[in-house]
Amino acid sequence: MQRGYWIRSKPLYDSLVWQTPAVAHLVVAGGEGGIAVLKLFQQMYPKEPIQVLYADLPTAKKNYSDILQQIVLEELDICDSEESLLANLEQRLKDCTMGTHFYVASFAENPCCWCSGC
Repeated sequence: MQRGYWIRSKPLYDSLVWQTPAVAHLVVAGGEGGIAVLKLFQQMYPKEPIQVLYADLPTAKKNYSDILQQIVLEELDICDSEESLLANLEQRLKDCTMGTHFYVASFAENPCCWCSGC
């Protein structure tokens, strides 16, 4: 990194709220995390491009995919497993640019992360 350049990145671990200004928004959720995404869209519908990745998991008490299809007017990908969601996310991250805001609603048994090292 050249001297004098510093990119500040500070994740927020709180309730999901739209962060502005933004170039684009990427929302990732699965299972019961769908309710957090619905609450996010109840706040407002941002004018910036939105991508939503949702994993419809059998362990969830409710299937939010049908409701999300009615609410999300732009790119919505519904995956059938956590593995396919993560593979889809990996592809999407390649196209993300500076200024994209990420929103994650955890659906793992251990809500701190998706990795097995916790």
